[in-house]
Amino acid sequence: MNDDESLTPNQQPLTKKTHTNKHTIMNNEQNTTTDTGMVNANPVIVGLDIGTTKIAAIAGRKNEYGKLEILGFGRANSNGVQHGMVLNIDQTIKAIEMALKNCYDSNPNLAIEEVYV
Repeated sequence: MNDDESLTPNQQPLTKKTHTNKHTIMNNEQNTTTDTGMVNANPVIVGLDIGTTKIAAIAGRKNEYGKLEILGFGRANSNGVQHGMVLNIDQTIKAIEMALKNCYDSNPNLAIEEVYV
């Protein structure tokens, strides 16, 4: 029997990704000027990875060449998650908030608009 067979219908392991959840954090535009003098109006998007040992947040956006430009990174210990399942939601929320704070601290000029889990 694998780990998925022991789960009730309402429980899903965090490692099984069936879709992406998008959460809007703030509604403010962040336009920056590129090296060529063009204004980059693409939104800053944060990817959030919730794992058993750590939670990682990475912020980026498309640059003028269509490539991903990394603007910030944050991580936190994944308290509340064990064996791919959230066991303590309060500890997990605090860890997510810490990862997002660390991401913002790595680049205080970030204006985070969207977070994808």
